[in-house]
Amino acid sequence: MSVIKTMMVTAIFCFATFANAEINVNTATIEQLTALHNIGAVKALAIVEYRDKHGAFKSIDDLLSVEGIGMAILEANKGMLSVGRQLPTNASIEKPMPASKHLSSGVSSPSVAEDN
Repeated sequence: MSVIKTMMVTAIFCFATFANAEINVNTATIEQLTALHNIGAVKALAIVEYRDKHGAFKSIDDLLSVEGIGMAILEANKGMLSVGRQLPTNASIEKPMPASKHLSSGVSSPSVAEDN
């Protein structure tokens, strides 16, 4: 019986950890975005394509500019979303992988540049 109890506590802990995790809309992959409420592959792709075309989201409310994302979807996910840390305007940051690369390469996360 203690094995089952341990498994249940572990499952609850894992769910609670995931439920409280924020998804950064400026770096999230299509797969990560589909973990949100009422966001399927089509809306996730629209978010990534909008981000590729217009640059980083400055606030979560900027998602309302993405076709198919309305107030109900935004409100359902607001506590799970972030735009990440805002950098000074003169700082450089590696751009997230374009949507076309997500679909063609099967890669689920952006590549990390190596230091020389």
